[in-house]
Amino acid sequence: MFDREFAASGWEKALALREEAIAKEEASLAAQRSEFESRNQGLTVRKLELDKLFESLHQWRQELQETASQQDVAEIELEGERKSLTTSMEQALARQRESLKTLKESVARKEASLQEKARQLEAAQAALDAQVQEAVQEEVRKLQEDQRMGAQRIIDWASEASSALVPLGMSPIQVAEPPALIVDALPVLNSAELCFR
Repeated sequence: MFDREFAASGWEKALALREEAIAKEEASLAAQRSEFESRNQGLTVRKLELDKLFESLHQWRQELQETASQQDVAEIELEGERKSLTTSMEQALARQRESLKTLKESVARKEASLQEKARQLEAAQAALDAQVQEAVQEEVRKLQEDQRMGAQRIIDWASEASSALVPLGMSPIQVAEPPALIVDALPVLNSAELCFR
């Protein structure tokens, strides 16, 4: 009887050590989760920066549209003045048209440049989105693997403990099915605790 109580006491100590190891593993998982959230915050900041750049691009486009609208108005006014003015005024208008042509070319160059910047920003956004999704999937996969391995270690320990308990006349520890998460494996530890009592 004393040997049996001594063995049960040893198993209770082993169980306490195992629970402490599991608590450490859970703390490690929490630290990993915190690091993942920190990385996610960094990616969120980057996305906000890109959103600001897109907003600036939108403002630039609006300014270009306003400039183009002003040019259209100026052309209509110039055409009306040409009909009512003398030949010398027509020459002055010709100079204004040339200036307008230069302005249009400048606007066209700026618009092409802005379109290129927009394309680059969209490509950067797509690359960032892909990186975020890949990082999230990798972290989820790691967390799932860590959970599966922790649960498997609990089941392995329960099997070993059960094998040692049966010769002592104690009931084996019941394991319904292999759990996928550590929290799902905790009932196995509860069963082991009941066996030791």
